[in-house]
Amino acid sequence: MTILGFAFEGPFLRPEDVPAGAGVYVPMDHRAREYFITDVGESNEVRGRLISHERAGCWRRHTRGELMFFVRFMPGSTADQRRTEEKRIRDHFNPPCGEI
Repeated sequence: MTILGFAFEGPFLRPEDVPAGAGVYVPMDHRAREYFITDVGESNEVRGRLISHERAGCWRRHTRGELMFFVRFMPGSTADQRRTEEKRIRDHFNPPCGEI
């Protein structure tokens, strides 16, 4: 999937299915043929972050279809590089969960 020109891998149906690595993650609500962004974030270790995320309850509350995860893996990236992409996505879509 492409989000604002960034290529994301997925969908992953569970956080445990996401490979380990640094990147930007996007939980989405999948309804019929559409996807709705519920949140966006970044981590040096995306899989672990998604597994123990404090906003997982918010994702579930804002999902009316099926919760799925997409990840843009960015090996060797800095936190600032990942935050720049996170902010661009968040500013454009204004997801209901989280903030920078």
